[in-house]
Amino acid sequence: MRACVIPPGVRLHVTPGFDPLAYNGRIIECSYNREERAWEFMRERGDKQTANFISVFEKVVKSIEDDLQVCDE
Repeated sequence: MRACVIPPGVRLHVTPGFDPLAYNGRIIECSYNREERAWEFMRERGDKQTANFISVFEKVVKSIEDDLQVCDE
């Protein structure tokens, strides 16, 4: 059985009714909650066989930290 992998320094904001241990070894999708400064569960990704590489996660975190925005020209 694979363990739940959360990169060092990452906060998972547990909302009422969400049991993170129920998703141990599964791939989940999260969104970033700026107010809580933490990730929140969105859904299980049953359509994926493997999780994204850590480098993908790191790029997403960097874009959040850089506060990238889409602008109209």
